[in-house]
Amino acid sequence: TEVLYQRATLANRLGQSSQAQAQLQQALEMCRSTGSLHQQILVLLQLSNTEHRLNGAKAQDYATEAIDLARANGMESLTTRGLIDLGNAYFVKGEDGEAAKYFAQALEYARRYKSQRNQARALLSLGSLELQRGDTGEGLRNVQQALQWYRRGGYQKETAQALILLGRAQRERGDLQAALRSFQQQLEIGRKLGDQIGR
Repeated sequence: TEVLYQRATLANRLGQSSQAQAQLQQALEMCRSTGSLHQQILVLLQLSNTEHRLNGAKAQDYATEAIDLARANGMESLTTRGLIDLGNAYFVKGEDGEAAKYFAQALEYARRYKSQRNQARALLSLGSLELQRGDTGEGLRNVQQALQWYRRGGYQKETAQALILLGRAQRERGDLQAALRSFQQQLEIGRKLGDQIGR
């Protein structure tokens, strides 16, 4: 099951979502037959991500199933991840109200159970949604909070994602110098990550 899960994760990163979907379906069948709840929830969350990359209708169903299993079994961190993934599924479909609701629930869960990584992830997702909606002030605050945590923890990919959002928001506000600095920092991270991938 773990091999199928890891292969699917790699396939998703390489843009081979159809291949990832097939492997995840196999992994899900195996998890259900062995009764491994933790692994089943992880597979369901990855299936949700894969579905929304493929514009599939089941993204929300997989995320909801994962959330229900995690909640029923006291797995708070996985519940939070599921809420964020469910919010992302709605966000991709353009259902901003539903997305905001699930991002806010995820943020509340992450704060309640003191999961800083999930809190940063929820803040970044919520900030992205708010910026898209034109709520630049609140969106900037949320993205900046997430960015601070990702920088402290050395999470380069997430830092780069936050910098892109920050730069766009700064540009929208007319603060072109700040936007340029954010984009330059993001570019430097991208170069470093590209170098690491090439090695």
